[in-house]
Amino acid sequence: MIKCIVWDLDDTVWDGTLKYNSDVRLKEDVVSTIKMADEMGIIQTIASRNDYSAALYKIRELKIDKFFINPEISDSSKAESIKRISVHFNISPDSIAFVDDNDFELYEVKRFLPEVKVFNIKDKLLLEEQIKSLSETFPSLSNHRELMEKREKRLQAEKAFLGTREEFLKECCMTLTIRAYKDSDLNRVFELVHRTNQMNNLHTRLDLNSLKEYATDSSKAIFVCELTDIFGEHGIVGVSMFSLNSENAVLDLFCISCRIEGRGIGTAFLNSAMLSLEKEKPYIKNIECTYEKRENNKPAYLLLKLLGFETIEKSGKSFFLRLDAEKVKEMLIEWLKIIYGENK
Repeated sequence: MIKCIVWDLDDTVWDGTLKYNSDVRLKEDVVSTIKMADEMGIIQTIASRNDYSAALYKIRELKIDKFFINPEISDSSKAESIKRISVHFNISPDSIAFVDDNDFELYEVKRFLPEVKVFNIKDKLLLEEQIKSLSETFPSLSNHRELMEKREKRLQAEKAFLGTREEFLKECCMTLTIRAYKDSDLNRVFELVHRTNQMNNLHTRLDLNSLKEYATDSSKAIFVCELTDIFGEHGIVGVSMFSLNSENAVLDLFCISCRIEGRGIGTAFLNSAMLSLEKEKPYIKNIECTYEKRENNKPAYLLLKLLGFETIEKSGKSFFLRLDAEKVKEMLIEWLKIIYGENK
């Protein structure tokens, strides 16, 4: 699944080479593709061998700067630029597409980053087909760029902050609202379940109909969390899904958006969701969870261990974990205010 498109500039987004001709012209058909990707909430950025100031001035002059977040414009190889992009956005290379007009650049990226999907600009229609396929699967992605821009503002503010990281996080005034799932959450929860890889305990994913059935089953419970801070509202950033039986609860699935990594939010949310469940179902003795090991979801396993889950059984890449419900206690994170129920 494509989560990020990295665009070259010269002879890709515009006709001509900026270094030799400042009067370059946009390729209108490419701009249409960029707008299509933006409407689908795909992150877009730039990897270009150009003078940074000149290229940035030109994309602003051409009024396409709003589509690109954290552009990589330097003398670096495109492969190195894409490596930095992958780290910066916390996105796996296999979720990145790179578009260029130069076969050498495409070959080099594929040679050093074989997971990246590469497209010659001549084959733009193939890229558009993949973008269109997302629209059939995820109908609620249009505000994704806005959410990523808020993440960028936070990262830039953190870099400029002179105090400790804890002091910075306190100044962000973060509020996490934990509440039960409602029908209007369906599309966002479905998107989160399918697009989140690192903080996701499962490899298999629910389809839309299965999610609808799960949400209406009286033996199930779904909790979501919404985040607000000084940078704005970030919407639903986490979901946890539980099955209930006579004595135990099974944490069938949890996932936390990669946009909010490193702030203790995943830990606070899952702990709070389990507390909410216990208050509603005081008979629960244990909470069980299956973790399916994948290449990039180790953070999900570490989160479970941090919360006190113990590995009971292991089979291949599947781990069966259990937590004594009595060990779930209120958690204090100094920089995070937690609200249960709707935030009025």
